[in-house]
Amino acid sequence: MERKGTGKLRVINDQKVFDYFINEEIGTKKEIAQKTNVSIMTTGTILNDFLSKGIIVENELIYVEKGRPTHQYKLNPDYYHECMMYVKKNDCCSIIYCLKNALGELIYSKKIKKKEMVGEDIVNCLNKIIEEDKYLQYISLGLPAIISNNQVNE
Repeated sequence: MERKGTGKLRVINDQKVFDYFINEEIGTKKEIAQKTNVSIMTTGTILNDFLSKGIIVENELIYVEKGRPTHQYKLNPDYYHECMMYVKKNDCCSIIYCLKNALGELIYSKKIKKKEMVGEDIVNCLNKIIEEDKYLQYISLGLPAIISNNQVNE
């Protein structure tokens, strides 16, 4: 479905609706339009576009006293995943990481302990995560150390 209109305004409105889902998580078309100051018609068009691209999913129907039921929408949990990784070097070395979905829900966490750690260990771990998770879009890495000559130094 190709949407027409002013390109820049369309991008701004898309971002407003996307930001709504990041901050509010769930909403109806009317709630989203009111919070974003985007017209209800434009909001409906954006929601249809987001649904077709898998950015959002329908959550549930809300039944009201009068009129037709209305849909609630939420960010698709698998629209993107993020990985947070921390490398620790004390008595022994460890890589601690977790994967979260777009809703911030924990998917997986792991701790890898090693006697010695080199920069290649971190890269190999990241490559494995990237290879296994097709939804991964964001990686944050905490290194309380310096990597020099492929060695992790405090």
